[in-house]
Amino acid sequence: MGERKEENRAGIRQDMASLRLDMPQQTKSAADQRIADLITSTALWKSCATVFAYMAYRGEPCLERVINTGLLEGKTVALPVCLDDSHMAFFKIESSTEVKTGRYGIAEPLYTDDARIREADGRTLVLLPCLAFDRRGYRLGYGKGYYDRYLSGHKDAETMITAYAFQQVDRSPELEGDISSAWIVTEAGVCRAE
Repeated sequence: MGERKEENRAGIRQDMASLRLDMPQQTKSAADQRIADLITSTALWKSCATVFAYMAYRGEPCLERVINTGLLEGKTVALPVCLDDSHMAFFKIESSTEVKTGRYGIAEPLYTDDARIREADGRTLVLLPCLAFDRRGYRLGYGKGYYDRYLSGHKDAETMITAYAFQQVDRSPELEGDISSAWIVTEAGVCRAE
């Protein structure tokens, strides 16, 4: 049974990655703008002091507008760094251009240990990338579990999946240890997970 679930997850990952990369640039740019506008207009955004974002990878929604808005509004903005094969941490940035290519070819902040944010509380909004998601707030990433492990130790943080509407599946095949998100945003709107 577990083997079949992993095959299903692999198939979904492959299909969604291809669909995302095949998006026409004009469509992607319009969707990215809409997602950014929706995120920054939510009550959740207005009440958060800290935003954990990410730099887009392999066709993910681009959050640079969100990052720049957060910085302009005086919020603490941080990006993730994969520290090793199982641990991730977030580091404060002052600009969306303060990045380098990190582990797995993903852009990460230029950082020093004193920029590490060690706590994520109820005033922290964590924006979650994914390859697929369902209405329950479960997401399918690249399979390493970095975000799930991080969030298991920071349960008070507010979470929001960021994706394109076509990435929604009927039911994401979750595994033990998967953490669901409270919120979902796509270019079609923002909703609370069911």
